[in-house]
Amino acid sequence: MRRRTILGVLALPGAASAQARQLHIVNPFPPGSPVDLVARLAGDKLEAAFGQPVVVESRSGAGGTIGAGFVARAAADGSTLLCTTASLLTAALIQRDLPYQPLRDLVPIWGVQAGGLAVVVNPAVPARTLAEFTALARAQPGRLSFASSGHGSVQHFGGALYQARAGVQLTHVPYRGGAPAATDLIAGHVDAMFDAFSNQWANIQAGRVRVLALLRDRRLGLAPDIPTAAEAGLPGAVMPSWIGLFAPAATAAAALERIEHVLRQAMAQPDAADKLLRAGQEPDFIAGAAFRQRIVEDAGIFARIAREAGIGPE
Repeated sequence: MRRRTILGVLALPGAASAQARQLHIVNPFPPGSPVDLVARLAGDKLEAAFGQPVVVESRSGAGGTIGAGFVARAAADGSTLLCTTASLLTAALIQRDLPYQPLRDLVPIWGVQAGGLAVVVNPAVPARTLAEFTALARAQPGRLSFASSGHGSVQHFGGALYQARAGVQLTHVPYRGGAPAATDLIAGHVDAMFDAFSNQWANIQAGRVRVLALLRDRRLGLAPDIPTAAEAGLPGAVMPSWIGLFAPAATAAAALERIEHVLRQAMAQPDAADKLLRAGQEPDFIAGAAFRQRIVEDAGIFARIAREAGIGPE
């Protein structure tokens, strides 16, 4: 009976039997990303709780906006959700004709407060600390380069924030995705990245890149020896970082609360926490009203970074 009650909350009046419906979680990035991992973990927990199939599908492209736009336009019945990063907010600042507005058309439900952006360099770069990297950049304006997954991406904003706080000039090299950017970093075609820690954790461990600092407000339990940017001599360089689940804004409050309730409990269980840790994430969650407030605050932070760094539509 409990499963039928849960499914009834998620079903639209007059819809086909809730027992036959599928839930869809849209990943707006290519498969295999940290977003994909979180989406599939969340999907497994929702499937177990609701007793119905949960399908995770990738609708990638345009910096995550294709998938986000699809969910923003989807039926607001709790059956279609979006799992994405803070790129949801940065895209709204650099795309003139975005067909949706994140704060208006999507509502946050639950998220993982991710490991943040790591400042990583190719091992050939003669800098072992963030201070040394900053000194190199100051001595040779524009000579050092950093890669990102595209103009207006979270990685681009991370590099822009670093430059604004350090008072240096780097050359931005945008790629069509984080994977080719990281490949060229390892090959030495670019000097640095401001990339998600979880993306670079395996490369850091293997020595393929050198990590200098984290753009977050505290150290990671998974890698306690890596300093924050403030500890490395660069205060104020903190980037919002999370992977969260969203629904169309008109979704009934009861459906949102049910999903939130399931994920609050299930994703904190040892099996989910262990999978997150092994992927370079920490089981540090945010949900409900706190997550909604966080999204509003982060939108303001990104808008300020864009103004300071002169980031705008191409």
